[in-house]
Amino acid sequence: MIEIVMYVFVAVVYSVATYLKKALKPEGLPFDKVKLASTAIVGAFVGLVLGGSGIVPTEASIETQLAGMTGLVVVVETILTITKRALVR
Repeated sequence: MIEIVMYVFVAVVYSVATYLKKALKPEGLPFDKVKLASTAIVGAFVGLVLGGSGIVPTEASIETQLAGMTGLVVVVETILTITKRALVR
């Protein structure tokens, strides 16, 4: 159980940090609280899925999972953005 909590925490922190890095650039997008929250929720979901995979957290597995989280968060957010834009039309 503690592994799942750890993966969720790491995924949320990573997702929020990535969003803030992009949003706080001088030429970056305007800060959006809803986008920040949705990014954190997607990160939590990804962490929950990866944490539930049963992989024991070691330094090597965390590095591998972090790389996987990066790609998975981007894919999930892209799919959600496309879906939202299609529904708005």
